[in-house]
Amino acid sequence: MTIKLRPSISTLLFDWDGTIVDSAHLGLAAYQKTFAELDAAFSQEIYEATYSPNWYATYEALGLPKEKWSQADDLWQIHYDQEITMRAIIRRLTDDFSNFEKKSIEYRDI
Repeated sequence: MTIKLRPSISTLLFDWDGTIVDSAHLGLAAYQKTFAELDAAFSQEIYEATYSPNWYATYEALGLPKEKWSQADDLWQIHYDQEITMRAIIRRLTDDFSNFEKKSIEYRDI
């Protein structure tokens, strides 16, 4: 009897925005929507100059009061998820249209 073992993970790739996938614009859009919903001023210049993966440092740099941080966390996640979902829908529609366009050309050539 032969037992095949699955190899263990030997490498783990961590992608920070821009290495493989550039998703920084999704986070920016989520921050903008979050701050708008909290009626808080949002400066893209300050955001870009002080951005940190520690979102509390980002909140602090942008002047968001600490009592709004928990609500901002929840809102940011909602808006980020919506950005990802919307982009997936757009990508799917674009792919579907592209495939339809290719089939239309093939049919016309017949």
